[in-house]
Amino acid sequence: MPAAHSVLLNARAWAQRHPFLALLLLVLVIWFPTALIFDNPPPRTPETLEQAQARVEKSRGAALAAEKAGEDQRQQADITRRQCLLKSVCAKYAAVRQECAVAGDFKNCIQVRMGKDADEAYWCTTDGSIVASKIPNTVECWWSKASDWLSNASDMLSPSREYARGPNGHMIYREKGKLYDAETGKPFTPGQ
Repeated sequence: MPAAHSVLLNARAWAQRHPFLALLLLVLVIWFPTALIFDNPPPRTPETLEQAQARVEKSRGAALAAEKAGEDQRQQADITRRQCLLKSVCAKYAAVRQECAVAGDFKNCIQVRMGKDADEAYWCTTDGSIVASKIPNTVECWWSKASDWLSNASDMLSPSREYARGPNGHMIYREKGKLYDAETGKPFTPGQ
């Protein structure tokens, strides 16, 4: 016991005389075995053909599920966008319907007062609601418009399109040599 005690006292005296070297030695004594254990994990067993096929099928299934979820989300966004448009058209139809009640030609009055929205009035009831549909609330309509605006803004920033203001005041863009209306995404002809 006295020999071990004297070794510890000698090591302590040496560490007090050489603190930097003692700290470096302590770090090496702790770090080196830890690095050997954690930096060199045990070798992996080679993947069998069945495991590789299962991994590929799993990743393919996940990709298909993500694609289907994205498509479902796009379809739901289109439905909400359409319902928001119909909500405003039906509110307009309810007011115009009351105004045209005394007109001689009801259908013509509706056509004139509603303009291009008159064809959409087919989906409206007499009180201004949408036929057989859940009417989206104001927040859903606002979010739909905001997400459309954000996607259009990101499209405008893409370098593959050139944007300009058309003769009717709408933004148009050129993509792959063809002109499109930026608001609707439909082809644009200069006569519009």
